Amino acid sequence: MLQLFNLCTYEEEMQLFNKDSGILRAFMGNHNLDGVELYIDHPWNPAIIPQQVVKGVHLPYWSNWLDFWNGNTQELLDQFGTHENIVQYYGGASRATFVDKYRVALDKAIATGAAYVVFHVSNARLLELFTYNFAYSDAQVIDATIELVNAVTEGLNSTITLLFENLWWPGLTLRDQSLTRQLLENVNHPNVGIMLDTGHLMNTNPSLLTEKEGIDYIMKTLAELGSCAKYIKGIHLHRSLSGQYINRTKKNSPQGPYSGMDIMNHVMKIDEHLPFSIPDVRRIIDFIQPDYLVHEFLYDSMNDWIHKITKQQQALYGTS
Repeated sequence: MLQLFNLCTYEEEMQLFNKDSGILRAFMGNHNLDGVELYIDHPWNPAIIPQQVVKGVHLPYWSNWLDFWNGNTQELLDQFGTHENIVQYYGGASRATFVDKYRVALDKAIATGAAYVVFHVSNARLLELFTYNFAYSDAQVIDATIELVNAVTEGLNSTITLLFENLWWPGLTLRDQSLTRQLLENVNHPNVGIMLDTGHLMNTNPSLLTEKEGIDYIMKTLAELGSCAKYIKGIHLHRSLSGQYINRTKKNSPQGPYSGMDIMNHVMKIDEHLPFSIPDVRRIIDFIQPDYLVHEFLYDSMNDWIHKITKQQQALYGTS
């Protein structure tokens, strides 16, 4: 099992290492980390993040993409106001241009030499992020994702592993074994699997109050997945206990309009990305025996980052 950490090519994150690959490698060595799962927003510079340390790449994600995919123009205009805004957000006006954006991102990931890429399977309109009154079902999102991924990977000259990540909005929540199997069995790419996000799974149950309850819930969900659990190749390991905030917001949802910062702050309050702190978390690792364990956190400084990685490793192994 490789221990990884999440990293983005944003300028702010590159500055945490002073854009110095030596500092990056020292950080990895100090914390028994084998590499990074990279999100490529700004261009990837292998002089700063060497190819040898890039083990996975997280593909970009549009949270409300299904109206665009289905050609629901009026709904898009209600959300975005103008055709120009729609084109700007999705990178074009047709399915083909949307597929091309994903293909470009996938080609960039392959160029890093990464062993796997991560693809979010979910959909929610902006207002639905607050109200939880969703227009699309899990099954509809799964069906559309199969279409999209098969279009993106058609003719792809690579066997890079494609790992589907669960979220708490409609799509792949891992709460339905049959839908999980449908996704895995109907994507044409030869190497597919699941990236279990423990915090996202905890977000599907707002009644959770403690880490112990969260771990028990995760283990119960994994048991109910049956043989589909064997497809879990990686884990985004972090915890989220935001149920009180979720329930409060659902009852008193702001009606918008929302700025990008409003949405980001709201999602971050739900998806806390905090470290596990109790040894019970080891049950998840022992059950899955993943190839990749990603310590996935939000952080505002190097000290904050180190604190969170150390805390979670101490819970897992009794050391950092």
